[in-house]
Amino acid sequence: MLRYPLRLKLGAIAALLFLTAALVVVGLAAWRQEELHHSVTGDAAWHAYKLDRDIIQLRSDLAWQTGNARSLEALKLRFDLIYSRINLLQRGDVNQLLAKVPLASRLFPDLIVLMDDIDILLDEIVQLGGGERLVLSDRLERVGGLTEQLIIAINGHLAEAATRDGSRGLAAGSGPGGGVVVRAGGGGGRTGVGKAPGAAGAGSRR
Repeated sequence: MLRYPLRLKLGAIAALLFLTAALVVVGLAAWRQEELHHSVTGDAAWHAYKLDRDIIQLRSDLAWQTGNARSLEALKLRFDLIYSRINLLQRGDVNQLLAKVPLASRLFPDLIVLMDDIDILLDEIVQLGGGERLVLSDRLERVGGLTEQLIIAINGHLAEAATRDGSRGLAAGSGPGGGVVVRAGGGGGRTGVGKAPGAAGAGSRR
């Protein structure tokens, strides 16, 4: 039986420990990257969902002349707050994620254009009458169509990531900010918007 020198044994043990440590570090880095991706995707899904819900609510307020659409000033203030969600979607990792989702990358620029058009329209409106409400509702309805598709695109990306990652991805999705799958339109229903008396067919955001 061969007897190896102690120095050779220690060298082999050290090499094995170094390799094990390297594998652990690589594994932790990959896990951290995966967690970050799920967190960013969850943030994007949440912001898109809240944007969609805010648009639906604002259309309802316009139709019934209540809430944030009682006056032109209140409407402008509410629209500014809604637009801030667009700004959140344009920042850092979230924006980079949207650029990697084909459908989202096509929808988002159109969404910004529509929101900017509504912003300009609000600046031009002097008095918030019935005609102005109908026009704004129609513009907001177009925005709502895009936000609904945006949610679907992000949720699809989440589902694909979970499928690729297998059980590891599902486990990561249970953490804060991960695996946020939301339904476009929630439980409020889009078809009920704009049904106020004398406001049939109303549908726009701002």
